[in-house]
Amino acid sequence: MTVYYPSSLPDGVITTPIPASADAFEVVEICSAFVNELVEYHDAASSHALCGRLSHALGVLHQLCTVDLPSHRVTALAAEEIPPSSFAAYWGDSDTLLTYAQGVTQTLLSGVLQPAQAETMKGLLHDLVHVLEAYIQEPRVERVH
Repeated sequence: MTVYYPSSLPDGVITTPIPASADAFEVVEICSAFVNELVEYHDAASSHALCGRLSHALGVLHQLCTVDLPSHRVTALAAEEIPPSSFAAYWGDSDTLLTYAQGVTQTLLSGVLQPAQAETMKGLLHDLVHVLEAYIQEPRVERVH
C-alpha cells in the first residue's frame, strides 16, 4: 500500500528523520513541531501523515525519558533555586503524559472520529505535547557552588 503525503506540508516535516543522536529535549521539540503543523492542516491526508510521524516521535521520546540526559542538558536544567513546578501534580509524570498523547494520536490515526471531534482531539494533543515539552525542559537540579 502506498501512502500519499500531500505536497502542501512544509518541506521536510514528513521526510526528515529523527537523528539517532537526538536527546529527549530535541525529540520533544520535534513532537511540538509536528503538533503545531497538525492543528494547521485540516485535510485527512496531511493529518494522517503528521499523526504517523508524531506517533513515531512519541515512541522515541518515551524511550529517551528512561535514559540519563547528556551532561550539557543536566547543566541546562540547573538553577540557583528550583522554582515551583508549573506542572500540576495530578498529571503524574512524563510517562503519563506520553501515554495520553500516544492514545490521542492513535485515536486520530484510526480515522473513527467525526471531523469536528478530530479537530477537538488535535487541539487536545497540541496542548498535551506542549505541556510535556514544558515539563521536560523545566529546571529541576539545584546548582551547587
